[in-house]
Amino acid sequence: MELFFFSNERLFGSYHSASEITSTRLLIICPPLFDEYRRCYKALVDLANGCASKGMHVIRFDYLGTGESFGNLLEVEGGQWVKDLDDCIEEGLALTGAESVTLLGVRFGATIAAQSVHNQISRYVFWDPITSGLDYIHYIEELNQQLKQQHIELAKIYNVKTVKDNATDSGSIDTCYQAFSYSDDFKMWFESLTLDAKRCENKADTQVIRTGSTSVYENSLDNNIYTNCTLTNFDYGWPMFDVSLLSPKPVLEAIAEKVLKL
Repeated sequence: MELFFFSNERLFGSYHSASEITSTRLLIICPPLFDEYRRCYKALVDLANGCASKGMHVIRFDYLGTGESFGNLLEVEGGQWVKDLDDCIEEGLALTGAESVTLLGVRFGATIAAQSVHNQISRYVFWDPITSGLDYIHYIEELNQQLKQQHIELAKIYNVKTVKDNATDSGSIDTCYQAFSYSDDFKMWFESLTLDAKRCENKADTQVIRTGSTSVYENSLDNNIYTNCTLTNFDYGWPMFDVSLLSPKPVLEAIAEKVLKL
């Protein structure tokens, strides 16, 4: 595995070279956001290593303002992450000499992947995709409220004075804490995004894998999306709070099968 920066040194990537150096196939992994990324990080590394061992070049990367990439979320403008993905595709093609690209999008990473219309994309693989940016913003805002309430309750338990509106007090903690903060421009763009697997299929082979959850926040599946692999015996609901890591072997095997499909 080779770690590198690209796109004017602003984006961070990890390159897993194919076991067959002459391979013309490239997999780019579009990760989920925030704590979901933490929970499945190891799974995505394992998946990248496995696909590389089967003859695919693989690149994982962080969107601008996330992970190891430059900046913070408040500085990210609407549409930036789709541009980041297209930059990653171009970098990957130049680095590997690949002729075709498979995009693996996880959760909201699938929503972002669906926006790319790069002409060398040959396959989309979506793992538990979010089809509504508006629904997912509601999910994030609900998560922020729950975290804020936990913050207040902990302050009461430990008898710590709380303050509001970002006031300064060395003996206080800020109850206005938010896990994820973003600009109004970014929020408007985020809310406007949708994923239509049927439309994606018109551009490239499209595979959808879901793990049985039907929550509107966790799996916004509607009449515009179909599922060609449902693992009903593995019902992982992508809960709001979960300290465990997610590395489900049945799901990873199903994804690898779809990714490596010739």
